[in-house]
Amino acid sequence: MADWNQNVIDEFRANAGQVGGNFEGRTLLLLHHRGAKTGAERVNPVAYQRLSDDSVAVFASKGGAATNPDWYHNIVANPDVTVEL
Repeated sequence: MADWNQNVIDEFRANAGQVGGNFEGRTLLLLHHRGAKTGAERVNPVAYQRLSDDSVAVFASKGGAATNPDWYHNIVANPDVTVEL
């Protein structure tokens, strides 16, 4: 999964936030957060919805799975995050 995420991150940065494939035409951001156990910096591409000029909502859906994605648990443990739009 890390290689897949890294490919999306690289494409996002190379194309001013635009990504093809499954994410083509979707609003994506890069979510910077810290691991719940390790404290290591993590970056995940995440779909978002703009709420206002200075706020967005992200959705921890894990593609509709019954469990939350790992980054959700990291944010619960370490809520200080930044995003790249």
